[in-house]
Amino acid sequence: MASRNTTATNQEQTQMLEYGDIYFFYRPKVGSEQVKSINDVRRFFMVMAPQPQQKQLYRLFVIGKKSLPEIRKSEARASERYWARVGGIFQDANELTKELR
Repeated sequence: MASRNTTATNQEQTQMLEYGDIYFFYRPKVGSEQVKSINDVRRFFMVMAPQPQQKQLYRLFVIGKKSLPEIRKSEARASERYWARVGGIFQDANELTKELR
């Protein structure tokens, strides 16, 4: 019964910071004509594009292990806590496209 109260309290404190789109891209390894598995991927990216309030921003993240962490209800393992880094923040989609090439 105590866990239900804790869950209810956590849900009440949850707040949406921004809305928008999330995109995933990958860069294949040199010489890979077709990507058939994770072994054919050189880099894995995530782009967050929140709905613009004043100006559009695109946040580029480089995913370090070429995959996202496993989804589970418990806390993440230490090896999964730092799985991405910010690769750049762009106002122009064309600049973002250049960075992904």
